[in-house]
Amino acid sequence: MKHFVKNLLLMLAFTTAGIATLAAQAEPFRKAVYMEGLGSGVAISTHFDMRLQRGRQDGPGVRIGIGGLSNYEGYTTDGDYVEFGLLTLPVGFNYLVGQRRNSFEMGVGTTFLRANIDAEIDETLISGNGWGVLGFVNLGYRLQPLRNGLLLRINWSPAFGVNGFQAGWVGFGLGYSFR
Repeated sequence: MKHFVKNLLLMLAFTTAGIATLAAQAEPFRKAVYMEGLGSGVAISTHFDMRLQRGRQDGPGVRIGIGGLSNYEGYTTDGDYVEFGLLTLPVGFNYLVGQRRNSFEMGVGTTFLRANIDAEIDETLISGNGWGVLGFVNLGYRLQPLRNGLLLRINWSPAFGVNGFQAGWVGFGLGYSFR
């Protein structure tokens, strides 16, 4: 009986240590879902962001989004007819530097674009649709909760593509961050 109790206590100790080790390894990744105006999504976009180190507020992360503008059809103030639609798919890597709730965010990525346009401007017909690609850089501020809650972002997101460098691109984000 004495050996049985000793072996039982030993098994219990090893089991407890094993569960504690697994629990420490299973600490969740920090994630966020947010809406962004302008920024890497070009117009209005929704993003999913995740840190790549378990249990960390900072460090490397990835994000993916979808956005654009619904089909607009109407006349400009000059009386020209315009029909326009845009779909954007931003994908990027980022890195957060900071302690606790406040972080400096920096990152790079690509936004895939699908645009449709039909217009009559000054009696000239313009029509086209197709895919394009923009590269972007993110530099900005992120306020996120220590646990779960409101996420705020403001980023300078200059873009570059076939039309050159576009420096004046600022993005504003609002969402929810969780573990």
